[in-house]
Amino acid sequence: MLQRTNNAYFAKALMMIAVIFLSPQFSYSQKSAIAPQWIQESWREVSYPQKEWYTGFSQDVVERGANVAQITQRVEREAQNRMVQGISVHISGTSQTRTSSSQVRQGEKVNETIGKEYEQIIEASTNTQVVKSETHSYHDVKNNRVYAFAAVKRSDLASYYISVIETGLGEAQREFEQSKQLAGAGDNRGAAEKLVLSKSKIDPLSYYRDMLITVDPVNGLKRAHVDRTNELLKNITAAQIELQNDLFVFLRSKEVILGEETDIVISGLQTLLTQNNCRIAGNKEAAGFILSIEARVANPKSDGVFHYCNAAVRVNLTNTRTGKSEAVININGPKEGNMTAQAAAEAAFKSVVPMIWAQIKDKIAVN
Repeated sequence: MLQRTNNAYFAKALMMIAVIFLSPQFSYSQKSAIAPQWIQESWREVSYPQKEWYTGFSQDVVERGANVAQITQRVEREAQNRMVQGISVHISGTSQTRTSSSQVRQGEKVNETIGKEYEQIIEASTNTQVVKSETHSYHDVKNNRVYAFAAVKRSDLASYYISVIETGLGEAQREFEQSKQLAGAGDNRGAAEKLVLSKSKIDPLSYYRDMLITVDPVNGLKRAHVDRTNELLKNITAAQIELQNDLFVFLRSKEVILGEETDIVISGLQTLLTQNNCRIAGNKEAAGFILSIEARVANPKSDGVFHYCNAAVRVNLTNTRTGKSEAVININGPKEGNMTAQAAAEAAFKSVVPMIWAQIKDKIAVN
């Protein structure tokens, strides 16, 4: 499953690269009698030094009758792939990258083993996203050859990755702040969803962070906002724990059948609360919610053989954080019958439990 996920992820990255590289603004062809200087390796090494640029170069023969435009496009892609491969080699050999990833992911062990059949494609084409790259091509008509040269500046890549990281963290922070507002208003479900969304904005940033450290090994880690990321992740985790604590529910009820107190309704609700990851508080001070139930027998009748009645229940769900009632409900359950008035009343009390739960579950349960 991990291999399939990684393959899909890298395939998506490859598609993004292709869109960027094949855009007209990033490449141009040259056809003239004078060959450009960039076809000379010595000129490229001086004009595009490795400490500042990633580059790729390719060339091929133009056979008689061949489509020059198609050959030029292919050679340009080969040059671009070789440029990308140069970045990938640096990623593969940078132990600092994995250290950074494990720091940001808070100790999560990620299996990075990918099948050998995909490794070459990944390293050659998909381990980067390139912006502000330039691609040059030249058709030497006299010698029947096509040349292509691709280059991208390390500093441009670094700026792009920093921008992505900062934008992602900004979005994550906004979702986190909205979660706090929702929690303060008593909307635990909404708050929990915002926390999940906030974390989902952070998780993909590890890819860009690794790339930043690769293209800027001197200052990349300092510029990658690792401390800011870890702090936000810590706050998200703390908020999720606090929401889980809010799922403690204190139960109290007054249920009466034929003058005797019982706990049929509250017991049924306790079972449903537990099944939905809510915990029962021993006292109201430790609870996030207080659920109060008042239940009585209503409309008792008998035909001389069977006894009939329904349950009349008043429900009050209070949020202890806000002090407000999340739900005040009056429910008349369905009519139930049995051989005795006691049995009919017990059946009526049991039948009203799912009706109560349907109206309060979304106000309590986070997941």
